[in-house]
Amino acid sequence: MVVSDKSVLVASGTGTGKTTTENYYLKKFRERYPRCHVYALLNKNDKLYGIPEKNRFVFAPEKLNQLPTGKGSEEERGQIIKYLLEPLFTVYGMYLVRKDLPEDEREELKIKEPVRLILGDWYGTYQELQARLKETELQLILSMIRQIVTIGRSCGVGLYVDTQSDKLDSLGLANDASIRLSLDIYSQGFIYYEDGEEKGELQTIRLVFKNDSICSAEDRDTIAKIYFMLCDAIRNKELKTPIIFTTVGAKPRIGIVPKLSGETDLKDKQVLDQIISQLNQSYLRDEFMVPTPNGEPEAPTEPEETEEERVQKILSSKDVYQRIFDYLRGKGKKTPHEIQKAVRNWRVPEIRNALNELVRHQIVNNEGGDEYSLKE
Repeated sequence: MVVSDKSVLVASGTGTGKTTTENYYLKKFRERYPRCHVYALLNKNDKLYGIPEKNRFVFAPEKLNQLPTGKGSEEERGQIIKYLLEPLFTVYGMYLVRKDLPEDEREELKIKEPVRLILGDWYGTYQELQARLKETELQLILSMIRQIVTIGRSCGVGLYVDTQSDKLDSLGLANDASIRLSLDIYSQGFIYYEDGEEKGELQTIRLVFKNDSICSAEDRDTIAKIYFMLCDAIRNKELKTPIIFTTVGAKPRIGIVPKLSGETDLKDKQVLDQIISQLNQSYLRDEFMVPTPNGEPEAPTEPEETEEERVQKILSSKDVYQRIFDYLRGKGKKTPHEIQKAVRNWRVPEIRNALNELVRHQIVNNEGGDEYSLKE
């Protein structure tokens, strides 16, 4: 992540270790490039490692209400937008200067004085801009971001985008596989329990690898299998490390986040190795009919259950599953609070936990927000 000259997109929900990863990245980036220039445009007043106060700016969406709307107000609107997005305009200006330099000078700056702009919780900022700016104003901002991502790497200028969404339109990028040429994509997932309530989330990472522009169908099947097994290991408290998906390298990959000491917890590594081993054995059996490791013939398999039987088996395992399923039937998208009002025997956190399990079992849909519906 640190040595790459590409821009970085980290799409993860709250409580998944995203901030820890971000600060570790900044620490290592500054150690590797002592003369680097780092700026930040944030949604809240977070302290980030090694970023001077003068380079850190908190976006104030309420000031978009001050944008004039009268005839001839374009210049004043432009000045307000520039003020609200000051770090972006600053870094874009540095990019414009560098891109016109001779190649050897660009390369030297890239190696000695790289520039990075941190866009904190960018999708939230993008939604505010999308709602309140004119289309031409929004497209200008997206054009700046797109140029930094696609061309900026040649002169050492790039982004670190922290977001809770897998949506790529917020970066002005086309939804096709070419984005991997310019952007390193990561997504973390983890859950833990505090006072009986589930914290963190595991859904964003699944939405990321389900995106055809990020992960091809041929890679997705294996990644999905590992993902669900790792999720089970986390829920069973066998694994205490966040899981991570990345497009870095020849093919997309999924695994567990290493400890920031550079080592992975031995027990967590054993869990991951066991999962990979199970998948490898399954692959050999299914694809090449290789005998099981002990050389004995496999026991006759039971007839494969139908999808209806599978769903019913899961629903019957807990009353709350069946109640949620019955309520959602024919109702479209509903929030956990709406469901709780109808299913009164359980509190909202319990409803949310049950919904997450039903999503994991592909019975309920969740497209990244706080609304759920039955899978068709």
